[in-house]
Amino acid sequence: MTMEHNKWYAPRRLDGSFSTRKDKLMCRLVKGGIQVLEQGGSAMTLFGWMLQYGGCKDNMEVRLKLLNQSAAVIEVPNYIEKVVHQRYVPKEYWEKSYVGRIGIPDNFSLFLRSTFGTLEAEATLKRYKVGKAYHKIRETEKYENLTQFWYINKNQEVCHDKTILYKLDGHRDHDFGGGRSFTKGKGYSSRCLFGEHLLKDRKEDERVFVVESEKTAIICSLYFGGGIWLGTGGKNYLRKQDIEPEWTVLSDFDAWATWYKIVPNQCTKWFDCYPEWEHGEKVDLADYILWKISNTK
Repeated sequence: MTMEHNKWYAPRRLDGSFSTRKDKLMCRLVKGGIQVLEQGGSAMTLFGWMLQYGGCKDNMEVRLKLLNQSAAVIEVPNYIEKVVHQRYVPKEYWEKSYVGRIGIPDNFSLFLRSTFGTLEAEATLKRYKVGKAYHKIRETEKYENLTQFWYINKNQEVCHDKTILYKLDGHRDHDFGGGRSFTKGKGYSSRCLFGEHLLKDRKEDERVFVVESEKTAIICSLYFGGGIWLGTGGKNYLRKQDIEPEWTVLSDFDAWATWYKIVPNQCTKWFDCYPEWEHGEKVDLADYILWKISNTK
């Protein structure tokens, strides 16, 4: 595993099998201890992972390995992930997801309504076809309503979803790792930018901007009111072949160097335009917008 930003990553799935994605498996500190998370999949405690996949026979063996100062050798399956025929999500799934969110809004929708107004927020969420999903938390046996972002390509094909749990203040709840209902392992391997379906009705003189997160794309669209705002879905998901030469790329603050190497003539230092804003290292354009709105009020 390799360490980046206080998290450990590996090109493996939760069961230890190989993945083509270098950050597929992640280990991080959470309130309850150490969490092992498969990006786009499930999450569990390190203790539970060692019992189920790490070769430990019982709780005592897990404790002995965790308390042992010497490195423990854990055997994992050594097979390559299976290639599954590419599929697209049937439209009835994301339509049902969207209707469900309208009936009982998720926390992200409620936050946008309170910040930008219900009419404006819902019009933008409708454009981006944002829905809602549910996730069962084993410890409490309760369901949390998750924001469900749909990745729909230029041909209006639904590639996959991405589910994130937000708090009412608009911040992500990092205790829930997020994930996908329609995973690569099930055949939903096609990739596109979040909001890419909006390019179909793009006007000739309409500018296109690319940011990192789905949240940032939606907030920028609400705040600036013009152009088409797209999201990569993550720092490591920017691909040069997805970016047209005339588009403007606006990275998160800590991702600028990485993105600049990929699209040097299009990646701008937008954060230098706001010297009055004292920000940290992990901020994006949405953080500035919300700071600006708060200070204006």
